Amino acid sequence: MTKNKILHTFITCLLLSGWLPAQDKGTGTTFETDVSGVGTNAASFLEIGVGARAMAMGGAYTAIANDATALYWNPAGVAFSSAVEVELMHIRWLAGTDYNFIGVVIPIPEIRSTIGFHFISLDYGEQAVRTV
Repeated sequence: MTKNKILHTFITCLLLSGWLPAQDKGTGTTFETDVSGVGTNAASFLEIGVGARAMAMGGAYTAIANDATALYWNPAGVAFSSAVEVELMHIRWLAGTDYNFIGVVIPIPEIRSTIGFHFISLDYGEQAVRTV
């Protein structure tokens, strides 16, 4: 490509960029700025990790997960499991919350594969109902 073609292409792109706005401020969705649930969040239990080894590594466990907790971190990690594994975990979490994890990995050598199941539960206990 010659210098003239490059210059013409650059000038054309520069001229056309003014005609193609990325956003139009006059239309679109308006966002509500007055929210009533200040200081709340949803689904924070999804940030609770599984397994002592993974938690000792600060949750940086996805790439090396190779036990029953891999069902949580990276299910592909159980693909070459050679023995039946069972992982049971119970955490007494914040404000009387109970977090439980059950993971079972069963290798099937006949088809060179593995099957796994896991169950996670979060129990907040009895919640007091307050009405006006």
